[in-house]
Amino acid sequence: VARYAEDFEPAQRFEPDKDTLVLYHFDEGTGDVAHDESENHYDGKIKNATWVKQIIPEP
Repeated sequence: VARYAEDFEPAQRFEPDKDTLVLYHFDEGTGDVAHDESENHYDGKIKNATWVKQIIPEP
C-alpha cells in the first residue's frame, strides 16, 4: 500500500504519539541510560559504550 504520492522526507527527529511503545534517540551524550521518550518510560541501560561527538556532513 502506497502511503505517499510524492517523495517522503522524514522529520529530523521522531516524536512519540499515543501508539509509540518505545522511542530512544540515543542523544544523551553522557551517562549510561538511554531515555525512552514514550509515555511508557522504558529507559534502557547502556553498557560498555563510549560517547562520541556527532559529525553532521554538509549537504
